[in-house]
Amino acid sequence: MATKHALSIYRGEDVTIPWDVDEDITGWTLALVMSDQVMDATPTLTVAATVTTAATGLCEVVLTAAQTAALASRVYQSELCRTNAGALNVLSQGTIAVLPRVGVA
Repeated sequence: MATKHALSIYRGEDVTIPWDVDEDITGWTLALVMSDQVMDATPTLTVAATVTTAATGLCEVVLTAAQTAALASRVYQSELCRTNAGALNVLSQGTIAVLPRVGVA
């Protein structure tokens, strides 16, 4: 069963999002997918997650300042997914709000 998340990040900043999948993720390939809406055929952004401690299910997603600057300030639908062939699973689903920064274009 997928967990729920509601995150906020700032546009134009480097961001590291830690995730706890809460199971052994050894050999898994993971990605964060962000879209304007649910069931969007063309995601706005897809970023690979890095497994940090496989045995306990810890991973992280790193978004660069360039990636977050390219996002409009709004709320995106998002999923952390396992992407291995034959084992596609949604691990966490929710929203990521991209917030504007004061005085930064």
